[in-house]
This record gives sequence, structure tokens and C-alpha cells, in this order.
Amino acid sequence: FERHLERKIIVPKYNVLMGALGMAILVRDYYLDHPTETLFRGLDVGDIEFKTSAFLCGDCANNCTIVQVKMPQDENKVIARWGSRCGKWSVF
Repeated sequence: FERHLERKIIVPKYNVLMGALGMAILVRDYYLDHPTETLFRGLDVGDIEFKTSAFLCGDCANNCTIVQVKMPQDENKVIARWGSRCGKWSVF
């Protein structure tokens, strides 16, 4: 390429990260220009004791066991649910 373009080509030492770094900068800039509320709960999310429960769905022959996770501050708010084969109870 250098000979064809008659220019020196510089390849950064960490060239495989350049796309990820560039995208992170673009996202940061966009967020600073368009601030919105996110679902990000912070880096200490591992310290939160979520409430989990399970129930049986008898709406069809599958009889799925549905597992759900709720926030401790608002036990009416389901933040995740899985186990339904048909997708009826899926929440993510």
C-alpha cells in the first residue's frame, strides 16, 4: 500500500481496539448531547439482594416453572423472568 499510495502507513500498536475505543467515544459524546435516564444501576449492583420467586404456569400442557426476579425497593416491579417455553412470561 505504501508504494502504491506513495505514503507511509502507520498501524497503531493496539489497532484491534481502535474500533471499540472509537465507538465508546461516539456513545459518550452522543449521551452528553442527549442525556436520558438509563436502566444502569451502577457498578455496585452486585451488592443488591434481589428477590426471587417461582410459580407454575398451567395455561398449557407445558406446565412451565417461571422464575422471576424483583427489585428489593419495589417488589411489584419484575426486572427479569424466564422459564416459559412459549415466551408468554419472558421479561428482560
